[in-house]
Amino acid sequence: MWSETGALFRWHFEGHGESIDVDVDSVVTANDTDLLLTAALQGTGLAFLPESFVAARIKSGELIQVLESWCKPFAGFYLYYPSKPHMPAALRAFIDFIKLPASPLAPGEMAAPAQTRKP
Repeated sequence: MWSETGALFRWHFEGHGESIDVDVDSVVTANDTDLLLTAALQGTGLAFLPESFVAARIKSGELIQVLESWCKPFAGFYLYYPSKPHMPAALRAFIDFIKLPASPLAPGEMAAPAQTRKP
C-alpha cells in the first residue's frame, strides 16, 4: 500500500509479448508472505507470491498456480553497496548474512537466494 495515497500496489504481469498492471480489489491486504500463504491455503483468495516460496505447496496440490504464462521467474534480490575498504561493522555483518545459503522454509521449500552486486 502506498502510504501517501492509501492506494494498493498493482499486480504486474508480463506475457504473450505484453505487460499488464492490474488494480486488485482486496478484502485482505498484507505485506507478510507467511500470512498471505496461510490465507491462500485457507481458501481466502488469490495470493501473489514468489513461486519459489510456494513450489512445494503447488507440487503437493495444496495450492493451484493460476496465470502461469503471465508470471515471469523472480531473479532474486540484489544488494548494492559501496566498495570501501573500511565499512561499518553493521553493514559488513548484514552483507555476510544475506550471502548465506537460503535455509528451508518448510520441507521442500526454499527461498530465492539473495544476490549481491558491488557498484
